[in-house]
Amino acid sequence: MTKGYKPKKLIVEGEQDKRVIPEFIEANGITWEDEKGNPIVYIEPNGNNQIRNLVEKNVPDVKFYVWNKGCS
Repeated sequence: MTKGYKPKKLIVEGEQDKRVIPEFIEANGITWEDEKGNPIVYIEPNGNNQIRNLVEKNVPDVKFYVWNKGCS
């Protein structure tokens, strides 16, 4: 990786989401790992209220995407 590169992090609701997302991404034709075996994004469950902490601190360059499981 390029010096100074910070890998992207995806914060998900729980452990099940952490396991399902790579399968979902690959099922849609996107390669999950690069040539060195690194994931395209690191996934972490929302432990310790990470999302709330990011919102409260107004961290720059953070994008929030909300997916409602009830929507199609």
